[in-house]
Amino acid sequence: MVFKKNKSIKLSKYFEIKRAEYTTVQLIPTKSNKNNTTSNIALLINKMFLNLSDIVRLENKKLVITANMKASYYIHITKEETQFFFIVPTIHLNTFKTKFAATWRNVEIKEVDGLPIDINEYSKYQLRYKYNDILSLDVDKRSNDLLNANMSILEVLESKESVGILYNFIPTGERAINYFRVLYKDMIQRYKNGENLKKNKNVWDLFIMAVKFVLGVVDDLLGSLNKEVTQKRVMGIKKKISNSTERKYDKDICKTQIIVVAKSYNKEKEKNLCRNMCSTFKSISDDNELNYKKIKKDINIKQVQINNVAINNTSIDECNNFLALPGAELINQYKNIKHNNTKENPVPEELTTGICNLGSIKYKDKNDQVYLNNDEELKSLPHAILGGSRSGKSILSINICKNIIDAGEGLIVPDFIKNCEFTDIIKAITPKHRLIDVDLSIYSCIQALAYNELMITKDMKPYEINKITRRKTSMMLELVNIMNNDEKQLPPKMRKYLGAAARVAFCFNNSSMRDVMRILQVHEARYTFINKLSNDLKVLLEDSIISLNELDEWSKVTKDNPVSEVVGTKENKIEGIIDRIDFFRENDVIDAMFSKDPSQNIDLIKAMDEGKIIIIRMRDKDFDDKTSKDVLTTFFMQKIWLATKIRGSRENKSKYPARVTLLIDEVFQVPTAQKILTDTFLQSAKFGLKYMLTLHNLDGLSKEALASLKGANTSYTLISGVDKKAFEELEKEFEVHGYSLDDLLNLKRFDALHLLKGNDGYKALITHLPPELKVESITESKIQNIA
Repeated sequence: MVFKKNKSIKLSKYFEIKRAEYTTVQLIPTKSNKNNTTSNIALLINKMFLNLSDIVRLENKKLVITANMKASYYIHITKEETQFFFIVPTIHLNTFKTKFAATWRNVEIKEVDGLPIDINEYSKYQLRYKYNDILSLDVDKRSNDLLNANMSILEVLESKESVGILYNFIPTGERAINYFRVLYKDMIQRYKNGENLKKNKNVWDLFIMAVKFVLGVVDDLLGSLNKEVTQKRVMGIKKKISNSTERKYDKDICKTQIIVVAKSYNKEKEKNLCRNMCSTFKSISDDNELNYKKIKKDINIKQVQINNVAINNTSIDECNNFLALPGAELINQYKNIKHNNTKENPVPEELTTGICNLGSIKYKDKNDQVYLNNDEELKSLPHAILGGSRSGKSILSINICKNIIDAGEGLIVPDFIKNCEFTDIIKAITPKHRLIDVDLSIYSCIQALAYNELMITKDMKPYEINKITRRKTSMMLELVNIMNNDEKQLPPKMRKYLGAAARVAFCFNNSSMRDVMRILQVHEARYTFINKLSNDLKVLLEDSIISLNELDEWSKVTKDNPVSEVVGTKENKIEGIIDRIDFFRENDVIDAMFSKDPSQNIDLIKAMDEGKIIIIRMRDKDFDDKTSKDVLTTFFMQKIWLATKIRGSRENKSKYPARVTLLIDEVFQVPTAQKILTDTFLQSAKFGLKYMLTLHNLDGLSKEALASLKGANTSYTLISGVDKKAFEELEKEFEVHGYSLDDLLNLKRFDALHLLKGNDGYKALITHLPPELKVESITESKIQNIA
């Protein structure tokens, strides 16, 4: 007899169980964390619920069973450190990371190997509703009461002891939620009628129920019409439900298991720690509360529903209490909470190299340097540095200036602050062959009030000369307008005569404001200049010459002088101009500039082309009024912008001229100069001029200047201690990158929050500023005097 060998059948060919794999992530909070939307995480957990058709299905003749999933949140507290962990299905890891980042905008999410405990080595207690699940715990999304109460355990916690809270969230389907709502209506009515909804009733509860029953029987026998009143008198007023319970009907349910664990040097202490922690949950008691009970058996926290632990039908709003990270108040109160002071963002590649260094940044345990964008199209965009007194504005500015000097680029620094300590340092770190020091306290350095950037050449046609002279005249009139601190424009007649004299004077190179005034006041000088004009220019300037003729004082015809002649100037026609100029010249520096020969002026265009470092120093002691500084700063700004436009208009192999940075501090002190900035912010980059402003806050700018600055794709640096108004002006831009006002307020000293122009829009990040530059030839006292 032949026996056939039985064939074995592989069960895996026809049957498969898919169990979820889990990943543990550590959540590291920042002080700007808010918990008012954490119920959205509970909603996400519910979305993992699988219907029967999803659990059991047929795939290619194979029966596939997919296990349900869950998520758990664990808080671990020791004397030394408090940490926060989430256990989520690996398949949904990215979805949860996105939700965590959206809920706690600045949280750091770090994957770890697992929880820092073996839960079965700890004493364990569970928390479960005292009353029926339809009654709610207290819900207030604005408060952090539960976590605050939980953290109070530190008062009794000793070194090498630990306490933890595990929240196990079980996805709840639509059918279960609907069933809960059906039970809700009946249970709430019973509760309002005074019925005891306590889950585990004691002798007293049973006695009360018996009394109610007897009263009901007596009322029935007597046929009382006042049954309700009688019950109220005996048992008290009819109960009302809390707002939290009332809202629970409309909220989704996400089932929760709560486990409190503790580890200590002896079991009795562990029990006390557990009970103390369980007691902190009274902080959220309302219509319902949580009672604790010891867990005597080992548990498996990997299970979807953990064995031997009660399940609570909590609303997503109640879960909001559990799903909490500490914010500024708790982090400041409890120094052991592991946190980041501010949100950490990665450095975009285009900001990892460049010329102007903004400091170091830490991201995921890696330190990088951050630079202003050095892209050819973007590197000349403006940069505003904002900070309070002694915040480090000048330290950062000096470092950036050193970067620019080392890179061989041009730099211009008008300095009118105190005794010009800032430019003393710039001078000390600049090679002598590259330095141009315009120190207006030294006569030989003083520049003439003339616009020698616009030069007239022999081959120029009369129309081209007329064009230049009118441009110079326009700038001169702008300067004269601010010579009196009354914000009044020149009257039309004054403007007419002053403009006419300037248009004639500026037809010749090296003419200055002194020549303009001589044409106005001295008739011989007037006709000397007019007679030197070519016939073609006389035609083009006919209106100006006619206006100047109106100033002539003619002699009276007498027997001795039968022909009338020009003998002087009608002073009454120009006395307003003379008064304004005389007031202007009361300052000795401006008077010297008024009289200087323009041929000795710096060739600003050449200096900018050669990458010179130009410092313009207006020492505070040389100026008794703000207007004089404003006039001179405006004058130099006019010349710089004029030179910039000339450089930008020349034919060149490269698209842009070599970059020159103009750094100006406390621009609010020079309001007229600020108007030039306002008009040129939007254009400066295309001409190779980079504006760098240092300000206490953006209030130092006019509304027009601020709007122009924003429109120019400006980068911003907000140094620790800056007025919060600076952030509020840029709040929408920072919010896009997850930063809030709390991040600014929580900056450490010499840290800065940046909004930097990247290749594809703005980037926001925080750096620790570069250290103070050590300059051997500058005394320590001068460095400390820099604002």
